Amino acid sequence: MERCHGTTKAGERCKRSAREGSRYCSTHADQEKEAPKAKAKERAKAARPEAVEEVEVRVEERDDVETLLLAAALGVAVVVVVAVGRLFRL
Repeated sequence: MERCHGTTKAGERCKRSAREGSRYCSTHADQEKEAPKAKAKERAKAARPEAVEEVEVRVEERDDVETLLLAAALGVAVVVVVAVGRLFRL
């Protein structure tokens, strides 16, 4: 039987046997779902370490833009409500 591909809390490879049809033991089964994401991130870092930082900055900038757009939309909504209120007071 194949050895587990999981990583222990100490950062070492697990010494247990993998479950049948899996590369991980029952203790490290949760790592099986995270493995493709972790490998992709490692490959990206190895290929272009600055690219990972660039993506993180873009995500932060996108969040800032979305916040500004939401604030602008709320501001427009307030102006419309005030204008309609004044229109009906005439």
